[in-house]
Amino acid sequence: MPSMSITWDLVATGLARIEISDERATTVLDAATTSYAPEDLLDAVYDMVCCGEDGWRFVFETPTTAHAWLFRRTRGEVAIRILSLPSWDASDGVGVEVWASNQTVDALADATITCFQKLAGRYGEPEYFEMWREPFPGEHLKRLESVFADRQKARESGGWWCF
Repeated sequence: MPSMSITWDLVATGLARIEISDERATTVLDAATTSYAPEDLLDAVYDMVCCGEDGWRFVFETPTTAHAWLFRRTRGEVAIRILSLPSWDASDGVGVEVWASNQTVDALADATITCFQKLAGRYGEPEYFEMWREPFPGEHLKRLESVFADRQKARESGGWWCF
């Protein structure tokens, strides 16, 4: 199964550029502060890891485009599809797939955590707020880090983890 990476960079006030890649493909998307992009991604992955959620959909948007992220979980794997949409409220049926991958829940969680840890290291709280116009989603990241660490510890010790 391909391993993935996510890179998030603040490129202008209120605008982020997100690169998502696996061993087969890479895509670059933009997100604006008009959407709750960081929180939505962190919350979706948290729910996949902690709660065993079997599906999630959220949209990153800019004034000119939108990208729907669709997660469909089956046991320990997540099918990820990203669709380009003409607007945030457009139906997925009119979307064009720009990236898709099947990943383990762990690979998705690791890529997301690594992405936001690097983002936090690159920008301090004041600079992040100045660029994104919203506070860094530190509590969302800590929550995901904690549940993922618990999952890893249980796995390494031979303990039980249901998701």
